[in-house]
Amino acid sequence: MDAAGLKLKSAKDSLVSALFELSKSANNTASAIVDFYNTIGEDDEERLEAFTTLTESLQTLTSASNQLHGISSDLVNPMDEDASSLLMGKGKKSKSGDDDADGADDQPPQKKKPVRDPNAPKKPLTVFFAYSAYVRQELRDARAQAGLPPLSSTEITQEISKKWKNLSDEEKEKWKQAYNVELENYQVEKQKYLEAKKNGTLPEFMDPSTNHAPVPLPANLQKRSIDEIYGGSDGHKVSSSGNGENTGSSEKKKKKKKKDKKKDKNRDANRDNN
Repeated sequence: MDAAGLKLKSAKDSLVSALFELSKSANNTASAIVDFYNTIGEDDEERLEAFTTLTESLQTLTSASNQLHGISSDLVNPMDEDASSLLMGKGKKSKSGDDDADGADDQPPQKKKPVRDPNAPKKPLTVFFAYSAYVRQELRDARAQAGLPPLSSTEITQEISKKWKNLSDEEKEKWKQAYNVELENYQVEKQKYLEAKKNGTLPEFMDPSTNHAPVPLPANLQKRSIDEIYGGSDGHKVSSSGNGENTGSSEKKKKKKKKDKKKDKNRDANRDNN
């Protein structure tokens, strides 16, 4: 066997091995997806574990796919046009000269994702995911200040899970109370939305990017600004378990009242002078 033949055989053997790993990863991914969706509505920690498994499986699947792509490129051989075109997804030529779609047209059409009304209120993040949003930025800031490289998404998720498990029951209860308050607010806003939709009084347009899911936080964590928690991002609704109101909105209302009182005093003073 000449050098070209040996190279082709080696490439084919590698292809078979890569396909096996790809199939194995695909099966693991499918199982992880099923497990993930089965845990929705259950304990947040179990949901996180399923999500972590799904992420790791997808990473393995991506690695195997990249390896397969590289091997397919090596198998492109001008002396074997049929094999090359098959590997590159071109298909064989039929007698009439048309490309054979190889059943591509038989694939079911993808379902369109339903468009969400931007005016509809969003359900608040659950207890664990609200905690995750808060801690994630803390981890990033701490590593940046220490001059350490950023963690991967999987590593951050694992660190958050450890912190949550080590959290005292008393601290966890604060997060649960904050969530319950925000959930009540959501139910009220949802009822208002449904009434407005029924009466046809909804605004014509609302920027979807400004409508974020509320992130309930315990009252003792409201000392930090939204920018500090979310790394400079804005638009998040942060609720306190103390009164269920948006802290930023409450401060604005207080300032506005003071400003209005000052205007009234100045107006009265001008009248007296006149």
